[in-house]
Amino acid sequence: MNKITNAEIFKAKNADELLNDLRGFEQYFERLRPNYGFEMQIKFLEHYYSQNPMFKNRLFSLYLKCMNAWGDSRLGLEISRIMVETSKKISDVGQNLYGLPLINENNLFVARVGELFDQAASTLLQRQLGTINHKPILILPPDQLAKINYAAIPYLEDCYEIVTEQKEVAYYQINKNFSPYFAFFFKFSDKQYGHNSYFAVDCFSDLKTQNINPCPFELKDITIDRAMKFLKNYGLKIDDKFVVLHLREEGYADAKWHVHRNTNPNSYVAAIEYFLDQGLKVIRIGNKKMSYMLKSPGFIDLTKEEKPPEVDIFLSAHAKFYFGSASGPSSISFNFGVPCCLVGANIAGVRHNNFIRFLKFKNISTGKIITVDEVEALNLKDVFAPKPLADRGLLPIVPNSNDNLNFAKEIIEYFDKGNIFHLNEKYKPQRNKHKILGGLCTDSLSLLT
Repeated sequence: MNKITNAEIFKAKNADELLNDLRGFEQYFERLRPNYGFEMQIKFLEHYYSQNPMFKNRLFSLYLKCMNAWGDSRLGLEISRIMVETSKKISDVGQNLYGLPLINENNLFVARVGELFDQAASTLLQRQLGTINHKPILILPPDQLAKINYAAIPYLEDCYEIVTEQKEVAYYQINKNFSPYFAFFFKFSDKQYGHNSYFAVDCFSDLKTQNINPCPFELKDITIDRAMKFLKNYGLKIDDKFVVLHLREEGYADAKWHVHRNTNPNSYVAAIEYFLDQGLKVIRIGNKKMSYMLKSPGFIDLTKEEKPPEVDIFLSAHAKFYFGSASGPSSISFNFGVPCCLVGANIAGVRHNNFIRFLKFKNISTGKIITVDEVEALNLKDVFAPKPLADRGLLPIVPNSNDNLNFAKEIIEYFDKGNIFHLNEKYKPQRNKHKILGGLCTDSLSLLT
């Protein structure tokens, strides 16, 4: 693309004009959304951001509203596309006209270990696929270094050029708006785009065709050595077969849209005892506010222990499988190739090596459990926030101890290619329709029609 043509997206406007454009957007879209159809909403957003690309970060706020307040995953998906396309228009100018590299513009992910590994992985995989031609710059000033899990940095270095020196930090902070890279979203083609967690789902066949491992990370010696030095005090050996356990509870990150992600760990005791009976060790990770579960040989609870940051990464990346909530540690496990067995997951696409039990919802007016097709028809795919679900008259059905035990039994059966594995094969057309590449338990297969 011609450099002059690229530069035309920065049409000269004075400060008042820019401010009026921004205010006009916020006011106009709030009125437009409930009164006009989907196509009109998208047309407006595409036109507005073709004229005002430097306001693109407002799209991120809009996306969060879609998912957490309005419950409109279809609109959220298109907003993610428009944001990626707008960012690319700007970064094309920054690279072609000013010789800038791609610069990561939003560091919110560094304090969230799941986003950290998911965004880093999608960045690395896009480089391997050739859609990104060099490592983006990741700026880590002192305040960001204080928040990050420092043990993750060796893995981030495989994906980014990390900048910590003061002068370089200042230079890239000034220029990041002119060559932005925002890994929260991706776009691989006109039909493959969205939240970065979908990259491994939407691009799975492209990765396999090019012989690229969709789980790109391998444990480094420094992680293994530091973790095992700590874990040997708990009787764990490097070749032990263990399950890593993480069950999300209230008391750590309690935004109102997280309510349905929390669970009662006591309802999983029977499931844990089943794993122990199978000769597996179970190692629980989390934070000091988590509830007591049980005391039993083979069960190692590290939630109250001070430990090196390498420990959680090692355990998540070296387990036989991950068991628990669809939270940060599950993203570590997935990106290191460890199967993830997720409880109470939102109805969405499923990664290839996962085994899932969806959180079911009942329609209060009919008393019936809604199917995956109905979730998608309501534009609630990937939506997990309480407000939009309640607005549709949906009530979550919390699984009990026996449900959790049955799920644990089916996990072992699935990976041993028993009955539940073969039942999933019978549901393959329905699973493909909904981008479910991994397996579902019997309870969740019943939601497919």
